[in-house]
This record gives sequence, structure tokens and C-alpha cells, in this order.
Amino acid sequence: MDLLLHFLARPVYIDGSIGVFLTGASRQICFHLASGICSFPIWLIDLSLGLSRFVASDIPPRSRVNLYWPFELRNCARGDHSDWRSFAGKNLFGGVKVMGDPLKPFHEIDAADLDSLSLRDEMDSRGYLLVRNLLPADDLKPLLSEIGRIIHSAGWLLHGHSPLDRIANASAACGDPDPLFKQVYEQVFNLECFHALAHHPTLRRVMNLLVGPDLLIHPKPISRLIFPNCERFIVHAHQDHQAIAGDAESFTAWMPLHDCPAELGPLQILEASHRFGLQRADPETGFIPKETAHGGSWVSGRIDAGDVLIFHSLTVHAASPNVSDRLRISMDCRFQNYHRALNPSTVVFAGSSDGTRSWEKTYAQWRSHELKYFWKRMPLQFKPSKIELTQLAQSADSPEMRSRYARILNKLELEGLG
Repeated sequence: MDLLLHFLARPVYIDGSIGVFLTGASRQICFHLASGICSFPIWLIDLSLGLSRFVASDIPPRSRVNLYWPFELRNCARGDHSDWRSFAGKNLFGGVKVMGDPLKPFHEIDAADLDSLSLRDEMDSRGYLLVRNLLPADDLKPLLSEIGRIIHSAGWLLHGHSPLDRIANASAACGDPDPLFKQVYEQVFNLECFHALAHHPTLRRVMNLLVGPDLLIHPKPISRLIFPNCERFIVHAHQDHQAIAGDAESFTAWMPLHDCPAELGPLQILEASHRFGLQRADPETGFIPKETAHGGSWVSGRIDAGDVLIFHSLTVHAASPNVSDRLRISMDCRFQNYHRALNPSTVVFAGSSDGTRSWEKTYAQWRSHELKYFWKRMPLQFKPSKIELTQLAQSADSPEMRSRYARILNKLELEGLG
């Protein structure tokens, strides 16, 4: 039998069966494992939450935890435990199973300590940096408010709640490549404040410490609008360089726009995986099986508004499942030295054969001109170059890729780039 739990709000797979014993106020829960009996008390804190929270005490150090229980087991803990065996052998988290040991917590850096550290050494060692309290949380609120307005208008949120609470309308759940999702995504992408956050002075300062003074901020940040309890939209283990291409020495900054505890699905990182180059991935999805990924330990944990997770383009990472009742809203920004090779699709809309996406449409409602076409003022080094794109437009393996290379080349020429 098996049961999936969240230890330290981290997934753990346990073989065995479960017994629930309520003994007065202490309400002990005992796990009978295949290897014998392992019992430890779980002290009830609050049963009013959507996912009731318990705090464990007197648990072996390897398992000292917070537990998040789903509704069925919560009812059992309230006193209706006559048929507790019905829970044994069931996956209580909507089909999401993560095998193996508990995830280690992130190695953290406080923003106040940045000047005394070598960020390059930290990145070279682990493949990531989690900088706590880097951005003022208030600086994220205008963007979160704008996105809340957009997704509320799209019917993604339950009525009767503030859009800032992000309570999801489960019947509206969608994701890429659903057409309705793409419509909402475009509205978010076109927000001036969405692009401005990638250029936040504090974030730029940190990326200068990591990249150097010749900093290029990739002009197409990515918004992540993640519905809860939707397994088909979970982003599994992958490396960003598979999609970004260009030079491998580029970096992603992942930022939730609100506090992101474990149940909302923060990222997981495979430590030191950037040292192994491009790893074998599914050619269709780009996903890397966790059991074959090379690296150290998987790490994860809570990431709050104002924290920034920065990682190398070759670092293997994945999203944790969102098992809450709220949308998770975050954004990815990418950075590199502008003297290094850059995939030209980074600055044009290569996938838009019908012209539905363009910088002119993105900029239509912007008030400032400061960030428009900022990359045109930099001596970019495209890879593939225009000469190579001309050849690829004729010789690429598939008609789709030949057409894509031809569109990239055409847009570069129209914009006077390369």
C-alpha cells in the first residue's frame, strides 16, 4: 500500500498503511510502515484551513515536518475514523506522486549580505542562488493587481473574492497551448509594468554582480499563471537552455508575485546539475526524467514575494504541484552578457506566422518609450547569424523549421538587426 504525504511541505513516498488514532486532545496519528511500526504524535493546530495543517513533534530529525492533509483525511481526523483503512493505498494529492527522499531546503542568501559574497562562486558551486528579501514586496503589487484584473475579467477567479486572493474557478482551468490561455497570456505580456519589473534597479544590480557590466535583459519575460490541481500543466524537470539556445552562460530569475508556500508549487532545483552540460531530454517536450537527471540533491521550499531565485540555463529544475485553491502567479526574466551569442528568436516573434504578435502591438498602450526596443542599442551577437539563418531556411530538416528560420530572418531584416 502507499500514501503520499507532504513532509516539510515536501513530497515523500511512504510504503505501508496508515492508522489514525484520536487520543483526547493530542490526536495522535500513527504510520504503520512495511518495515515495522513507526509511530509519532502529530499535534493539531488548525482544522479550518482548506488543507488542514499539523505540526509534528518528536519526529526523527530527517522527517521533522509540517504536514498538509487533504479533505478526506481531515474528516477522518475530526473523528470519523471508523473506516480509516479506506485511505490506505490511495494517492491523496490528485495523482501527483514524487518518489524518493524529502527535498532538502534551499541554500539561502539574504539581500543584506550580497556585497560580501562572490555570487559567481555561489552560482558555480550550486547552479542557483535564492536571494531573500531582494525586492520590496510593495514593488510587486502593481503588477499583481493588473494581472488580477485581467484574470478576473477572463473568469478565472471565483466571484465574491478579491482578485488579489487569486481563488481559482476550477471550471475555467487552462494552460498553454489552450487558445483561451494564450489570449490572457498576451494581455499580461503587453503590460508595461510586466516588462518594467525585469529592469528593476535592484535586480539589475544583482545581475551585474553575476554577469558583469555588459548586461542584456532578454526582452521577452515569461508569466506563469498556474491553476491549482491541474496535473497536465505541471512543468516537469528541464533545462532552460533547451529552449533559449544561444550561449549557455545565461541566467533565469524566477519571482513569485505573492508569497509562495509549498502548496502553491514553488520551483525545485537539482543542485550542481549545470555542471553536466545539456542532459538527455524527451525530444518532444524537453522534459528530463528525474530518475536519470545528473546532479546533486533536489532542493525546494517556500519562496515569498520579494525573494528571487536565480539559476543557470543548464540547471535542471521543475515546478512543484500547486495543490492549493489559488492560482500561482510568477514571472521568469532572463539575463546574459550581450557580447555572448544570442538566439535571434529572443528579440523577435518567430512563432507568429500570421503577425498576431509584434512589438508594435505590445507597446501600443505604453506611456514611456524608455524600454521600447532597448536591445537595439547593444552590439548583439546573433547565433545563428543572418547568413546561417539564410542557409537554415533552405536546409533545415522539416518544412516547419525552414519556415520558422525564414520568419526570423525576415523580422530581423525588417527591424534592421544583425
